[in-house]
Amino acid sequence: MTRKLRILSVLAALGFAGFVLHVSGPSGCAGDCGNNVLNDGEACDDGNTADGDGCNAACEVESGGTTGGGTTGGGTTGGTTGGVSGECTAPADCPDSFVGPSVCYSPDTCQGARTEATCIDGVCGSVNVPDDSACTADSFTLDCSPDESQSCDGTVAQVPPACEDCGDFSDNDHDGLTDCQDTVACPNNTLCAGGGAICFNGNCVD
Repeated sequence: MTRKLRILSVLAALGFAGFVLHVSGPSGCAGDCGNNVLNDGEACDDGNTADGDGCNAACEVESGGTTGGGTTGGGTTGGTTGGVSGECTAPADCPDSFVGPSVCYSPDTCQGARTEATCIDGVCGSVNVPDDSACTADSFTLDCSPDESQSCDGTVAQVPPACEDCGDFSDNDHDGLTDCQDTVACPNNTLCAGGGAICFNGNCVD
């Protein structure tokens, strides 16, 4: 194993696999451009061989870019960055790889997020923003018999679905009716708030 590969192996074990390292030594083989590693003879390496993103298909810096290291790649979520300084002046300048659709990451609570591009100090990046629109009835449906089932509804901002609780003074299923007022979920003789009280004709009575 060469000295360069030994160093890369150690850094990968320590969690630095996402960084580009330029170590002096034998140059990379032909065709290495686009592997996100800055080989000898490359001015940049952004992990692809596309033109127009600041580092062209020959791993040469394009107009507006700066020379030096490669990138950590694009399209990852959680506020990551990638690219070379000068590649953007606004998020709209960034490639589509920095944008992603809504994903329903918590179906039982109908919570999701989408990925939006960012442009900070001329460098493209991405960040997660709340967006629950990918959470639909196909994602999660809660059986609230004898009342209506509660489901994710595909809107951007959702609350976790819940069945009506007849004794907590709350509108759990968000239908505008609280406890015994919801005569379908809490019919007559259903226990409600208070010691031994029951629902009767829409009221909680002793």
